[in-house]
Amino acid sequence: MKTEKPSLEHSLILGNQSKDPLLGDYRRRLLVGELSVLSLLFNIIYLFIDLFTGANIIIVVYIINILLFSTTYYANRIGKFEIAKIILLYTVLISVYLFGSNNLKNTETYLLYLPLVLLAFEINGYNGRYFSIAFSCLSLLLYFLDAYTNFSIFPQVNLSSSGLRLMSTINFVFSLVGIVYISYFMTKTYYLSEKNLISRQIKLNKLTRDLRRSQQRYKLAMLGTNAGLWDWDLESNKIYHGPKWKEMLGHNSSEFDNADIETIYSMVHPDDVENVKQSVENHLKNQEPFELEYRIRKKNGKYEWFYDSGKAIFNNEGKPIRMVGSIINVSKRKTAEEKILRQKDLLEKANAELDRFVYITSHDLKAPLLSIQGLIHLAEISDDKSEVEMCLKMMMERIKGLENFIGDIIDYSRNVRVGLVKEEIDIEKMIGEIYNDLFYLENVDKIDFKVEVDKGLTFNSDEKRVSVILKNLIFNAVKYQNFNQKSPYIKVKANEDGNCLLISVEDNGEGIDPDIQDKVYDMFFRASEKSSGSGLGLYIVKEMVSKLDGTIQLKSEPDKGSEFIMRLPSMA
Repeated sequence: MKTEKPSLEHSLILGNQSKDPLLGDYRRRLLVGELSVLSLLFNIIYLFIDLFTGANIIIVVYIINILLFSTTYYANRIGKFEIAKIILLYTVLISVYLFGSNNLKNTETYLLYLPLVLLAFEINGYNGRYFSIAFSCLSLLLYFLDAYTNFSIFPQVNLSSSGLRLMSTINFVFSLVGIVYISYFMTKTYYLSEKNLISRQIKLNKLTRDLRRSQQRYKLAMLGTNAGLWDWDLESNKIYHGPKWKEMLGHNSSEFDNADIETIYSMVHPDDVENVKQSVENHLKNQEPFELEYRIRKKNGKYEWFYDSGKAIFNNEGKPIRMVGSIINVSKRKTAEEKILRQKDLLEKANAELDRFVYITSHDLKAPLLSIQGLIHLAEISDDKSEVEMCLKMMMERIKGLENFIGDIIDYSRNVRVGLVKEEIDIEKMIGEIYNDLFYLENVDKIDFKVEVDKGLTFNSDEKRVSVILKNLIFNAVKYQNFNQKSPYIKVKANEDGNCLLISVEDNGEGIDPDIQDKVYDMFFRASEKSSGSGLGLYIVKEMVSKLDGTIQLKSEPDKGSEFIMRLPSMA
């Protein structure tokens, strides 16, 4: 950086001192130095005048003044400004008084008090005004002592008329020169100050314009982003929140002015707040990156996901003093991510079920076919008619089981692929048709079938799915009935419950062990080894009930029976 070369005036008066950044103080230092030199010259001139006029008695005063003004110049040159100005002012003041009291009247020595008082106010400045006023009062006192008393330290000198005129002229000229010089100095100082102020004002105006343009760019940048800014003063624990931050959380511009960190923590979701606090602490203590996603409560009480990031500013001691950052609403992305995760889970579940379905289906299809092949071979080689008839009967049973299994597979496939069809269902008629299909089953004639349906009950839903659900539940009740008891029964109840259909299928059969009740809806699950079904029945029931946005509940006790309770909403 290029340094400014000091002026000749600076070099002569202040030597190697640096230029004071405050123009007024710098100019006062120059003034004290220059007046020290001028006072030194005046005393030399007065010394020769007094020698010429024969006033040799105060020559010692001039010699002392010359020494003091030399000291003033030196002290000011080495930077002792305060000492220099005090020596200068009081040396001149005492000298004026001594000269005035020593000479006869009419020499107008009092005129020298005027530039001296003006000098006191100039070199002390506004901050030293009380000192200048006290100095002025002292000058006034010495003037009255000089003008109205005959007190004099030295014997008074009788001057001739020409000597009086000469002294009066010199005193007037010195007073005038002093006033003019100090006034000029003050005027120049004011001019330079004004010039400096104008220059600074021009620079300030330019900085203001640049700042305004920068603010406009900043404002446009903020309007063009979805980020909400925040600024945390760690020393006062106050946080500034930008307009976008408030808007994103549903607050108006007058809210959240200088909120503290605890207020912000109270808005964080309870499940996320400890993680947020830990992340802030790790950043402030270990300067770890502060970037995380968490839920914040909006003004309407709803929580939404935000991505928050920030960075702290540290002082020289490594203490954090400020932290700034921004938030971005990521709720849509989080919702999409959660949807993708759910779909991924469903897909994984579907793939697993498909693999299991293919494996077990192939096994369950192959087993009856192999059994039928064995029975056919046995019938071919047998000559016993009754044995052949038994083989044919067993083949029919295997074929019937295979037909039921294929029917279950078709029901499962249709539920996955086919959409819902809204129809008006006569529930009592549907139950009656299902009962008619039961009579080919073994021991069905021993069961007491009970139907309790509200008279004229109709319901809007998917008729095929509701029929499959009821058929599977009723067939299961027959299959696992206890025919050794006195009064086996199956009871089907149906009634409206608000906008829903409430259906229950109850029996007093074998019941289901509590340990396996949560597994009965699994694909291919068989409750016992004597189960002869496909293991798809209750799985299909569960899937179809879910497809209809309904619920199903199981109540069962071993050896006492089971009850399945369904709630199906009406299709609008």
